[in-house]
Amino acid sequence: MSGEIAIVGYDACLPAGRERVEIDSFLRSGTSAVVDVSRDEMLAAGVAESDFGREGYVARSARAAWTPDTARHLAGLTPHELTITDPQHLLFLDCCIGALHDAGMSPDSVRGREIGVVGGIGMGLYAGQSLDSYFTTRLQRDLTLRDQLAFPEILIGNSSDHCVGRVSYRLGLIGPSVNVQTACSTALAAVEHAVLLLRSGRVDTVLAGAAALYFPDRRGYQWERGGILSPTGECRAFDSRADGTVGGSGGGVFVLRRHADAVADGDTIHGVIEGIFSASDGAQRASYAAPAFDGQVRVIRRAMDDACVGPDDIAYVEGHGTGTTVGDIVELGALHEVFGTRRDALPVGSVKPALGHLDTAAGVASLVNVLLGLKRGWMPPTVHFEELNADAREWIAQPSFRPVPLRTDAARVGVSGFGASGTSVHMVLSAGRARRLMCSTSLSGEARV
Repeated sequence: MSGEIAIVGYDACLPAGRERVEIDSFLRSGTSAVVDVSRDEMLAAGVAESDFGREGYVARSARAAWTPDTARHLAGLTPHELTITDPQHLLFLDCCIGALHDAGMSPDSVRGREIGVVGGIGMGLYAGQSLDSYFTTRLQRDLTLRDQLAFPEILIGNSSDHCVGRVSYRLGLIGPSVNVQTACSTALAAVEHAVLLLRSGRVDTVLAGAAALYFPDRRGYQWERGGILSPTGECRAFDSRADGTVGGSGGGVFVLRRHADAVADGDTIHGVIEGIFSASDGAQRASYAAPAFDGQVRVIRRAMDDACVGPDDIAYVEGHGTGTTVGDIVELGALHEVFGTRRDALPVGSVKPALGHLDTAAGVASLVNVLLGLKRGWMPPTVHFEELNADAREWIAQPSFRPVPLRTDAARVGVSGFGASGTSVHMVLSAGRARRLMCSTSLSGEARV
């Protein structure tokens, strides 16, 4: 069975916008959606002045302009259900239906079909010690509403376990319905699980993605020494001035099918996943949440093996690129280890300085960035990048000051997602316009399944 998987539809809501043309225009502009949050906005959102008035509080974030009131595809949910349900569940459902429409599938047409759903929701990366959630900032503080709620309603509406199941229930889908939670790599881990389902022949269509919203929705974050968040409120991925990342919110879902099926059915193909691999970094890291050089090297190589490509076949890598000093240097070092035999430098970039770090949905932003780049024929430079860290200047992986051209008929792009959970994911993606002979063995000599 062919290992190539086509992306035949997708829908995303990002700090750059909801419409695809709007997102594309924003990414072309080279600006950042990370903006200041005013005192009045924070007070109106319920953030206590004692919190944002503390030393080290950074009043900046990248917010997706989405609410249940502005959602496009939540008809049929009762006002009560909309009130008690974590908006992250609702955003994921909204994007699932939007992605199906983009793939030419109406909700009525998929009811009763063995279509899979795989995804996850935010882990509260930017909540700090308070661990704020929709439940703690909204439901728990509404005493009248709380007295009216039964425990199962609260659990189903706010537990991550029920986000994906809600989609399958609402749309009447009877394929595998799997919740994935691997921290920052959740979205790409969901895509990899979907690819395995398709390659096994278990289903012929899978919805995969993630959604992450922070609460309250207009807030900054408390900077803590030794943490991953930036004290200056700017994410400068791969830059010598990098001092941390900045939070963002959003989400998205992709409709995946086997490439041969998509071609046979005349589907619009936005991109083709030629190879993908995920694995745990194990214990070979400085601490549980620390980046792992060996783990990153392994998943990148195995994804390239899966795609039957070598170092010179990759035109660009969309890195995880959080803007943390240690994380960036480990990632560039891992890329140098894998691509060091290239004839030319490897262009590398990250969308996080433009859109913020979208928590569990970070891979959604990365994948959308690459799909739009493959369509337009070039990738934008990394926002805020000026000068590479001195330790990495002689390495093969080089962030670009200029747009990176992509041959839309043949370019292959790598996409990385590295989770604080230790789950790392890498995929090889192309526009799918140029076909090639499938190799029967991987680059390491193992038989390809």
